[in-house]
Amino acid sequence: SYDMKTIIVLLLFMIFTSCADNTGHNSIIFINNTDVPIDVSYSLDYPDLDLGSYDIHNKQEHERRIMPNKASSNPLMFGDINASWEGRFQALLIDTLIIQVFDSRIIDEYIWSKIRSDYMILQQYFVSLENLQSVDWRISYPPTPEMRDIKMWPPYEEAIKNAESLNP
Repeated sequence: SYDMKTIIVLLLFMIFTSCADNTGHNSIIFINNTDVPIDVSYSLDYPDLDLGSYDIHNKQEHERRIMPNKASSNPLMFGDINASWEGRFQALLIDTLIIQVFDSRIIDEYIWSKIRSDYMILQQYFVSLENLQSVDWRISYPPTPEMRDIKMWPPYEEAIKNAESLNP
């Protein structure tokens, strides 16, 4: 005889394993087209734009830092390397992923509470599954012309100007 707790756990397991689409894309390549290192993270909390209590410093540097004029060596993944982003969008009932870009020099110099309170962020992209598909799962900073229609803050033209001011 199974107790109710066991049945619930089994049902939840079946729901989450059946919803995950393991045939899709399990990573998002991020490209740094500036002359300075950047740090990248993501959030599933759209439309909440607060940087929250999650401290990017808690993530290993090699998991978040992208060196100048390089593509990410550790693409944005959802934790489980077998889980696809398509499946996660569906299973978590989300339609927007927030990708956050920080100047690595800021991350190295300031504590998270200061970064959060002063909103010391270079760029935020608010990407849908369709956006990711349209750019072939490759996101860049600064945004490329192909990314112009992706919702972002600051807006496209301002983002280009801000990125130019980063370069030494």
